[in-house]
Amino acid sequence: MAIADEAFFFWDPERPDDQRRWKSTLKLSGAFFRNITESPVPIDMRVLHALSQSPLAMDIYSWLVYRIFVLRVTRHPSTLIPWQALKRQFGADYSDTPRGLLDFKKRFLQRLEETLLFYPEADVTAEKQGLLVAASRLHIRHTGGARLSSL
Repeated sequence: MAIADEAFFFWDPERPDDQRRWKSTLKLSGAFFRNITESPVPIDMRVLHALSQSPLAMDIYSWLVYRIFVLRVTRHPSTLIPWQALKRQFGADYSDTPRGLLDFKKRFLQRLEETLLFYPEADVTAEKQGLLVAASRLHIRHTGGARLSSL
């Protein structure tokens, strides 16, 4: 699913304090906007705040909550996400070499460990082939409907 229809960024990683970045825009796609407003996934904002020193840990927490939510709603007991797929989603800065994958896995697992301090109910296991995520208890209670409109 496309997350955005349009994006216009003024951000320079060499100058992160440049105020021009605040004039950047992102227009969410209609399908993505409907999905997040009609079928919200329960995320604890206090955890995001606690993990705010690590954008990767924040991303892992949000992703993990979402994956577990999807597993529970679709009644799948677990899923194995290959390391290569995780690297494509979370590790764009790592080289496409065996060493790049190894470095990514090390960093990902460090940040996952931090995340699990705040979400110990998450049943995840690092396997040789990838990360095994089981349909664990939700981190916070979901009060909305259990539908997923565009998965």
